[in-house]
Amino acid sequence: MSSSSQDITYYSMGLSNTVSHLLQDEEYLQNESGCKMILYLASMGYMPPEETTDTMMTLLKTKKEETLVNYIMAVFHQLFDRYQFHIDFHFDLLQSVLMSIDHYYNDVPLESGITHIPIYNSISLLNYFVLVLQHLTDQKVYDNPLKTILERNRKVTFFKAIFSVVSKCDLEVYKNILKLITISDTSRRPLEVFVITINQLLQSILFTEQYAPDQDWQAVHNELTQFTEIMKMEKDVDKVITINLLIMDTLVNGKLIQYKNNINNNNNNNNENQSITT
Repeated sequence: MSSSSQDITYYSMGLSNTVSHLLQDEEYLQNESGCKMILYLASMGYMPPEETTDTMMTLLKTKKEETLVNYIMAVFHQLFDRYQFHIDFHFDLLQSVLMSIDHYYNDVPLESGITHIPIYNSISLLNYFVLVLQHLTDQKVYDNPLKTILERNRKVTFFKAIFSVVSKCDLEVYKNILKLITISDTSRRPLEVFVITINQLLQSILFTEQYAPDQDWQAVHNELTQFTEIMKMEKDVDKVITINLLIMDTLVNGKLIQYKNNINNNNNNNNENQSITT
């Protein structure tokens, strides 16, 4: 676990053993009790030892109970909000999260050495990673994990996973992937990433049947607008990117009109059915 430099009070050995026992119990309700205890102690100014957060991370890789996952993520978020402590996420962990999401949406086989993390847990971790990375990038923290995640040949593998996920996922994942791409741009060549991203998103929109036909296209349009504003801030954005953005805007608007028409048709059908029954 990493943090900014500050005075921290850790658990006593006895308390640490009690919490660890609860987290390692086979009964997930005991695991929840351990997380509740950690949340309370964190609010009182006590930090869990690294072994405890490692145990919680192990639970996230295997347990599927959403309530337990929510408690664990609440602990991680609270530790970051209060003390700027975050779990040590590295390339292998982030890649496992991305590829587990990709496996769920696209049925892509998991590569050797990749840990399969349950989908709810993966999406929760992705949200957490994006939040932490955004903060570290905004604060220009020297030991930003992105530096090692995006080094050498890892960059290709990382973006390959990202662009595969964004081709078929729900809106919340879509939003976090766009944020992750934007954050990554701060240390990469932005135009290179923008061009690839636009092309991938164009394909996603064109093949909407595979991209969630019940998508809220108003929300997608709002996200695209924000993404466009970010890209406009780049001094070197060329005509190709501008044209692709216009194409994307046209496609999303088309889907938005279709989406609204479907809603109106459904409402009309419901009204007709109600009239018939009355």
